[in-house]
Amino acid sequence: MYEVKKLLNIEFDLNRLERLGKNLISESTKGEIRKSLRRLEDINARLSHVEMKEPPDVGDIYHLFMKHAPSGEKKLEQEFNSLRKIRKLAWSLSYLEKSGSGILNSEYAGIALKLIHKHFRPSMFPALLSALLKNWAISDTRQLRAVLSEQLAALRTEKSRFSKLKEKSDYYLSQDGIVSLCASLIGEQKALNEVSAYLGLPESAITYGYFSEVAETYIGILTRNKVVFEKIDEIFAFLEKHRSKDTHKKCLEKMIHQTEALESDESLKMKIIHFCFQNIGDPANESYWHPWIGANQTEQQNLKNARTILMRWLAKKFLYLFFERISVDADRKAFWNQYIDHVSNFRIYTDAYQQKHNFRDMDLEILSSKVGLLEKSRGTNAFLMEIRGYLMIEFSETGGACYIYKAGNEFRPALSKSAMPLNALRHKSNRQMAAKSAGQHVLLQDEGRIFHSGNWQTRFSAWIKEYLNIHE
Repeated sequence: MYEVKKLLNIEFDLNRLERLGKNLISESTKGEIRKSLRRLEDINARLSHVEMKEPPDVGDIYHLFMKHAPSGEKKLEQEFNSLRKIRKLAWSLSYLEKSGSGILNSEYAGIALKLIHKHFRPSMFPALLSALLKNWAISDTRQLRAVLSEQLAALRTEKSRFSKLKEKSDYYLSQDGIVSLCASLIGEQKALNEVSAYLGLPESAITYGYFSEVAETYIGILTRNKVVFEKIDEIFAFLEKHRSKDTHKKCLEKMIHQTEALESDESLKMKIIHFCFQNIGDPANESYWHPWIGANQTEQQNLKNARTILMRWLAKKFLYLFFERISVDADRKAFWNQYIDHVSNFRIYTDAYQQKHNFRDMDLEILSSKVGLLEKSRGTNAFLMEIRGYLMIEFSETGGACYIYKAGNEFRPALSKSAMPLNALRHKSNRQMAAKSAGQHVLLQDEGRIFHSGNWQTRFSAWIKEYLNIHE
């Protein structure tokens, strides 16, 4: 935008003018001004970026090539007998079938590139670059890089609209190009979400596979230097534009582990939690957090550990909220805080009043997964925790009982339900004493109730050691 304004000798700030005189400009005039500014932005985009717009029939071209490729180079020369068709063939290198198959990961990649190289024109640069960036992690792109490298080296004129592409070519052609790019972004204090503009590419290119590795490398450098949180907003802005859950997982795993290691404050943890729920899903749901294709054992374990950390952060926040604001009970808060690391899932069920007044800072995605409506509650609220296959249900009344349900109990409440009646949590078939004092001993059963009276912490700890095998 700056270049266009300078070129046209325009210095105009709509917001400043509106502050100087809100009533001087009519709404229709403001609308025309905004349209003009959008036109300037469009002009700037055309001047600054390489266009990467695939032709609508790119799939047809792919199928035409694959149909005749087995017949050899001579047959392909006959079918692709014009520059227009060769240019479309260059674009078809980016095309992938739903199965993941494409020209670059086929046995005919070399023939296609030879044909394109033979009839190459500079107008084919965007198509080849698009193919390289899209296929970055899923195809062998060495031949494609060689063609791009040779043709860029032959690009002499600095007036070419591809001069910036040539200037930045080391970032995607050299072996350590991505590391160099990330170092340049950090050194020049460029935001990660501005990387496409930095490379002279349209913003739509930020969704390509190349930028997944860019993000992972960039965050890796920041985490090693322990400064990733200074850039967290721009990182999240990039990830939202990139729109790949696999990239989200690769990057968030690193950020979560560093947040935990540095014992960062609660607001930062909640910012990460909110992003995860909005863009990946509830960490308690393994189907949302399955490892990406090709993840090795270390990466799979790191992702699993990151999920566990997320669950602990969120479980602790809800535990404190429940026992500090809904049920003011410091003893139960301290008791369950000992076992928070072992909570694999949880949900709070409350009445409408509590939902309105105690969960205002929660995103809808978190509320829909972790807060439910307790029907016919008569002012009672409940905190349900899943630990090693057992379901613990604490209620807001101080001095009452915790109900315990083992796996397989047909009356065990399901955490997936968005609403349930109070009597479903205190089922009449599950009212036996799970831990009862008998002289110097504690008599235990695998499910039932444990009352919060007397020396209840000792009884409950004995039950947890016996059935959950947790020794705190």
